[in-house]
Amino acid sequence: MAIQLLTPRVGWILTDLAPAMTIESAVILHTTDGGTHWTALRSSVFPTHPVWRSEPQGLTAEFEKNGVTFRSPNVGWVTGGNYAPHEVLFERTTNGGQTWRPTTALFNAGSGTSSWSFVGIRDGWVLADYRLYRTTDGGSSWTPIAQHRHLPHWTAIDFVTTTQGWATTTSSSTPLWKTTNGGNTWTSVSTQLPL
Repeated sequence: MAIQLLTPRVGWILTDLAPAMTIESAVILHTTDGGTHWTALRSSVFPTHPVWRSEPQGLTAEFEKNGVTFRSPNVGWVTGGNYAPHEVLFERTTNGGQTWRPTTALFNAGSGTSSWSFVGIRDGWVLADYRLYRTTDGGSSWTPIAQHRHLPHWTAIDFVTTTQGWATTTSSSTPLWKTTNGGNTWTSVSTQLPL
């Protein structure tokens, strides 16, 4: 399950219905009243029998979903992947989730953690297979950054601007890192976390 709020009233939840080996029935719920009422996006609902798409241009059903991110009421992404043959799912909507379009996101992903962060409709980052990648065109192309860094202990990334972001790790001595140059270099943040 993943949740993302764009404003105090507008948000989305991605939830599993019945995960299977490489097929996942998932649904995206949308609220415009702060969570009092939720509506399923029709393009995200799958029938119970395994078909590849719920309808033309609906979400792909062949991958496990792990994230939903919207940066405007119309533009959003769903992320996920599978463990064999280690592929990453990246689908984009530009009409509020009425239709979805697969976007190429090839990272030769292995068993590494996947974490996504977008600060606008064009600028985003992904942590995949213990490496960091960036897009400046909404996910159409991805460039490796911090190229010589293998990040085996990193678990999540979060950017708030195109230059400023944070990463969490499983390390008890350096659990939090920050960047001020879009992810090219990182410094550890001195912090006391109750781990």
